Amino acid sequence: MNSPLKLALLAALPIEAANLRWAGFPLEGLPDRTSWVVKVVAYQWLFLHYPGMLLLFHLSESRMDRQALSRIETPLLFVNGYCETVLLIVAIVLGVRWWLRCVQRKHPVGRT
Repeated sequence: MNSPLKLALLAALPIEAANLRWAGFPLEGLPDRTSWVVKVVAYQWLFLHYPGMLLLFHLSESRMDRQALSRIETPLLFVNGYCETVLLIVAIVLGVRWWLRCVQRKHPVGRT
């Protein structure tokens, strides 16, 4: 795949599906004995879904019907996290490509 956007659009789906299935809402706090892996997943979930969390907070403050809000919570957070994950993957791919070009310019292959 030449386009980082195509790669990101495909790679973000299973990542967000896994986040939705296993990460959930880590808002209640984590027990002290939680493994560092679970903490990393929970914190990255919060970081990626922060804009959606703010939107949900503002919708709940606007006296939106609680039942209507509960119907849009999961899809809203999934779409928000998906978009953010796509952007993150694109940034990582472009960053790695830039770094590889810099390394190749510094140490050209085939020259002695």
